[in-house]
Amino acid sequence: ISAQFERVWDDSGLARHCVINLVGNVITFLPFGLLMPSIWKKLASVLRFVLCMSALIVLIELIQLFTLLGSLDIDDYILNIIGALIGFYINRAVCVIIKKIKSDGR
Repeated sequence: ISAQFERVWDDSGLARHCVINLVGNVITFLPFGLLMPSIWKKLASVLRFVLCMSALIVLIELIQLFTLLGSLDIDDYILNIIGALIGFYINRAVCVIIKKIKSDGR
């Protein structure tokens, strides 16, 4: 059964589709996490950031549902939040590094 599953998985292009879906949904919201906390200081709190991103993602998903331009998927929401949080924590790490460099230079 495992060999049959692997053959169907590879032959159908399902693996490629899954990888594109996963990576695409994560990367799409990564820039929001990188930029929004720096641009809008109120989003420096992880809770506020997640609430704002959740509202934005739900709005986008609802627009897709009502306009029939895409599909409403919970996995899209989860992957988008993960991407935004990865960006958020990269932003936070970069800010800490910059502060350390500035304080060491004085």
